[in-house]
Formats: sequence, C-alpha cells, structure tokens
Amino acid sequence: MIKTRWATLGAAGALAMALGGCGGAAPGDTAEAVAAETPPAATSPATGDEAAARAFVDTLFAAYANDGEPNLFLAPNESFEPELAAAITALNERTEKTGMIEASQDADPICACQDYGEVSHAIDSITFDGNRAKAVVTFTNFGTSQKRTLDLIAVPGGWRIFDIDGSYRKAVFDDVKQP
Repeated sequence: MIKTRWATLGAAGALAMALGGCGGAAPGDTAEAVAAETPPAATSPATGDEAAARAFVDTLFAAYANDGEPNLFLAPNESFEPELAAAITALNERTEKTGMIEASQDADPICACQDYGEVSHAIDSITFDGNRAKAVVTFTNFGTSQKRTLDLIAVPGGWRIFDIDGSYRKAVFDDVKQP
C-alpha cells in the first residue's frame, strides 16, 4: 500500500510537520555548540540507555512499516528536542495561516520522502557520547535504500532528535527566520 502523507494529513498535518525539540540549545545552535555546553557524562551508556535509544529509533521508523501515520507529525515534542519542536510548530502554524509549506517541511524529515510503502529499516549503529547519541539507519522505501543519520539527545522525556543528517536543524531555523 502506498501512503501519501500530504493527501491524508491536510493542513493540520502539514502544520504538525513543524516538529518540536528539547531545551538547553538556542535556536539554530549546532550539535557541536550544544555538546560543548552539555555537562560531561559517562562515555558509554548504561545498558538501559542503549536499549532506550534503540527503542526510540525503532519506534520512529515502525510507523512507516505499519502503514500508519508517523506520530512525529501529530506530536512533535515526542520526537524532537524542545527547541526544534517549537520551531517546527511555528512553521506548522505559518503553514496553517498561509497555505505555504516551507522548504524544510517539504518532505518527511525522517524518511526523506513524501510517499512511502514497502518499507523496512535496520539500525546500522548507535554511538554514544554522554547524553548524546548518533544513530545510523538504513531505511528502505519502495525498494530503494538510503542511510539516515539521527543525532539524538537525552532529555527528561527520553531520547529525542536533535538533528537529521547534519542539516535538518539548520534548515528549520533558517525557515523560521524567513518572513
């Protein structure tokens, strides 16, 4: 079954694509800047932390495989750290008012797609550095595989996305700055 997000989500769904994030980082901060301000933690996670990070990543990608609507569009704070979630929400509100979709929201940031079907994923690796993790995932959509890199951060609610492929965060904050 082919799923087309834009057709099923409508304006409210497009608004929800302006997903949310986590505190501590200023809008547009790079992962390196936030890491420099983050207090050091153990260099290897506790077993539960690794399991929680893997479960978070698996949950993000599972909605595509189950022909569902990814929850990240309906509840951005469950997927993105608070600052990024707030910026995405602001873009969603702008989209709701104007009907115009910002460049950073033109495709699903997790799967880098607008349509999806016949999907699968595999976590290739997760590396940890204190309260940060980097997950490399192979995502297959309609028989075509691509690598996705998720920069994660541990927040009070669990693991959340700080950035995707090293460029999504900047794109969102650049769009927020546009009139």
